[in-house]
Amino acid sequence: LKILQKGFPVETRHNLIKGLFKKYKKLTRSQIMEIASISTTTATKDLQVLVEAGFIVRRTPTKSTRTDYFEFVD
Repeated sequence: LKILQKGFPVETRHNLIKGLFKKYKKLTRSQIMEIASISTTTATKDLQVLVEAGFIVRRTPTKSTRTDYFEFVD
């Protein structure tokens, strides 16, 4: 798995994240941050873009945002 460096284009990051969702189906923001080596803010923005595009959905199993995860939409 290719680790991204600072300054990579947004599309490259989005494609990496899409590939991760296709492979693993469910991921948390923390997992995305660790794998892609990106900040919380960047991960949040990227995930929001993918949610708005209908590629993934956000799941909130409890009231705590710490339990949120994102799931690939087939």
